[in-house]
Parts: sequence; C-alpha cells; structure tokens
Amino acid sequence: MRHPKRRSPWSRDRLWVIIGCLALWPVSAGYGEPARRKPLRLFDATDAQQLRLSEQEWHQAHRTRSAGAADGPRILIQKPQLKQSPEGPTIDMATPASLTVAFESNHAPVDMGSLEVTARKGFFSKSLTDLLKPYVRGTALQVQDVAIPEGRFLIEIAIADRGGAKTVETYRLQVQGQ
Repeated sequence: MRHPKRRSPWSRDRLWVIIGCLALWPVSAGYGEPARRKPLRLFDATDAQQLRLSEQEWHQAHRTRSAGAADGPRILIQKPQLKQSPEGPTIDMATPASLTVAFESNHAPVDMGSLEVTARKGFFSKSLTDLLKPYVRGTALQVQDVAIPEGRFLIEIAIADRGGAKTVETYRLQVQGQ
C-alpha cells in the first residue's frame, strides 16, 4: 500500500511566507508609532541675524499698543509663559517650544482671518503670518514645536474683530537653546 506524501511543516510555500514577513518586518516596525515631526522654523539664520536685537536695542525696546486696542480682541500668550517687566511683556523660551496664543473677543467676535504676526527690528520686518496660519485652531494659535534661533527679538501680533476694532501688541522674545 502506498502512503500519501506527507508535507513537511517547512514546505516551500510556508518558507516563502516566512521570508516575506521577515523582509517586511523592518518597514512595519514603526507603523503604530506617530511620526516625529520637524519643528516649525519661524525664520532662518540670515533672518535671525537681521532681526536679533543688540543689548542696547533690547533695553530700549518697549511695548507698543494701538490706539483702539481697548476695544479690539484681547491677546493672551499662554505658552510659553509671559512675564511683565518694566520694559514690556517678555517671553523667555528655550527652542524648540510649544506656542499657544488665545484671542478673546471684547465687543465683537474675533476675525482670525485678520491675524498678522511679524518679527521686527527697526525698518526690517519679516511676516510670520503665512507660516503660522495653518496652526490656527478656532480662536487660538497652537504650535507644538516651534524653533527660533537663539537671541532677543521683537514680535508683533495684530488681530481685529468683525466690527473692525484692532489690537496690536509687541512682545519681547528671549530665546535660549536647549
């Protein structure tokens, strides 16, 4: 009597499946983990060189506010923490850092389409608005990882409400590396 041919547990088909799985394993190893995003760079080294304040400029820089600011939306820096100093509101931060700025209505709803963020030094300025607009969530600006070169800078934030009242605030920004 003839016995049917027994298949080995290591048949050719199974062997190819195992080889295929081993070949694809490194590709799928990080599949369940979120991808690490690069920090959002607000400006490069050349811009930083033009915008960085000297020691004298840093001490001369002061808070400016628009005439109608009492009627416009309130700008609330939530992250990093805002310090009040005699020279004006100052943000001390390490880079990269999280940035959260909330905008509260005063007399009319906030018009987030009017948001303007600018880095300034004398007559030189760089608009940061287009870089930051994708991070607008409702009436807040929320960036998880924002990178700014080390130094001292002036950042101006302007926002209006739907009634046309506008608030413009200038913040002193001091950035240290990590």
